[in-house]
Amino acid sequence: MSMYSILPPIKYGTTPNVLLLGNGINRCMENYGISWSKLLESISLKKFKNRFDEFSDIPFPLKTVIFTGDHVDRSIDKFAMEFMPGPISQEHVDLLKGFVDLPFDAILTTNYSYEIEQAILPEFSCAYKTNCKYRITNKKGNNLEDRFGIFKYYSIGNADNIKNIWHIHGDAAHPNGIVLGHYYYGELLSIIQQQIHNIKRIHSVCQKNKIDYKPNSWIEYFLLGNIYIVGLGMDLSEMDIWWLLNCKSRNFNDCGKVIYYEPEWEKESKKANIELAKAYNIVIDKESVSGNEYSQYYKKISKKIAKTVI
Repeated sequence: MSMYSILPPIKYGTTPNVLLLGNGINRCMENYGISWSKLLESISLKKFKNRFDEFSDIPFPLKTVIFTGDHVDRSIDKFAMEFMPGPISQEHVDLLKGFVDLPFDAILTTNYSYEIEQAILPEFSCAYKTNCKYRITNKKGNNLEDRFGIFKYYSIGNADNIKNIWHIHGDAAHPNGIVLGHYYYGELLSIIQQQIHNIKRIHSVCQKNKIDYKPNSWIEYFLLGNIYIVGLGMDLSEMDIWWLLNCKSRNFNDCGKVIYYEPEWEKESKKANIELAKAYNIVIDKESVSGNEYSQYYKKISKKIAKTVI
């Protein structure tokens, strides 16, 4: 059974700093992990074999729906096993530590895998479909809330430097909570929407009475914090994230800023995404590096963020 704990309060008059880390750093590591194409091939119906190029413009989460005939659940075990902890290089660790060693109050990730945990704690391990000692539950939810783990996170480090990592789209060891495709994004979004009224009400009471806010889920960190988005493609299929960004802009616009870090050389291919982000009052940070080299880009960005997250 998961351990139960209480998250540190968000002190009145302060804004938590939150890292939202996507798969960008993993992708720039040469020969790391199984490729998306190989993964799709392993779970696809026979009729889609050798036809992947026909669907090149479809986002990965939706490709899994197409190639499994909307039976992602039948392939999820094979899918999830590919994301269980494995060896990672020192270069990989160093790039991740450039971000996760910064004093963030929460680390959110869309990744199903555990590179963040391994970068912080090299001996990190967890067993498939088994709760490990690092996975914490701070509040009992209903069946759907428990399935998608909105109150569950991995707590890594020592008493003086604890890092809390939230896998907002699920993690490999718990495949029934992995978010893939419209149906599962919709279920997660319904849970998020059910939390909003309560978060607004409690936050208003805390502000009025000048008292600390006691968070229970990653959703609260997202809405109440400064969000630093790194290595995330911000594909339009990520409807839960876009909805939360819109909600934050409309209802929590005095609760921190959102900065989206985007390589300068990708601005043309991401033009629509960037304009949508701007409509939601997101600050776009474009940086360039020599040779458009991603590992150098992430090193540059981590140093830039380090100057603002204190």
